[in-house]
Amino acid sequence: MTRAHIDRPSNQALLWMGLVLFTTLYYFAYDRLYLSRDVLLLETLIGSLKAWAIWLLLMPLILHHTPPWHSGQRVTSHLVQNLLLWMFLGLAVSTTYQAWVFNDVPNLGSTLLFCYFPANLKILAVVMALKMLGAKQSMTLSCQDHRNQTSELSIRDISHCSSDGNYLQLHSADRTYTTRSTLSAMAQRLQSHGFIQIHRRHLINMTFVRERNSQYLTLKTGVQLPIGRSFKSAIP
Repeated sequence: MTRAHIDRPSNQALLWMGLVLFTTLYYFAYDRLYLSRDVLLLETLIGSLKAWAIWLLLMPLILHHTPPWHSGQRVTSHLVQNLLLWMFLGLAVSTTYQAWVFNDVPNLGSTLLFCYFPANLKILAVVMALKMLGAKQSMTLSCQDHRNQTSELSIRDISHCSSDGNYLQLHSADRTYTTRSTLSAMAQRLQSHGFIQIHRRHLINMTFVRERNSQYLTLKTGVQLPIGRSFKSAIP
């Protein structure tokens, strides 16, 4: 599965440096042109580095711990709670840090409320948007088709996965593909895309389920799969 590019530490550092550069130029121009203050560019740069240093820590934490979300995915209470929790922590920690760093600034409350808090909110929105973009970029799997050629298979087209030794068979409505992976590893990767494991050999896409009973589950493709005894409680 392709990985979201924003998950790479080097790209997170580039994003942070872009944030520092943008805010430095913005506040330097604002102080010089609007407030007519005689400030140095280096002074403004140091202030930006101090203000946004906390995001070097928060950015990878938020990107790592928030679940990937994309359009078409079933929204669960766990997903919403997780997103809200990390959004709150991001805002609370960043604003508290800035209050500590700039505790000697006059009218600190107003500065935090009208400057840093809205800026932190915008940064958080960008980070979450990049997380969503990364989820969209990771919605394909590299696999082998029936001619043993590498193909990119859309996750939403997969009806179910079946284990075959050290390989997995990925089934779509009309074709079967192969990829090297274990079923447990694939189940963990596809959990946020609506897949659940129903048997020690089978992983299914819940959007393809047509009907089920206590022993079997029938997909819209007509395939009937057994339900493992230890997996029954996990099936909604």
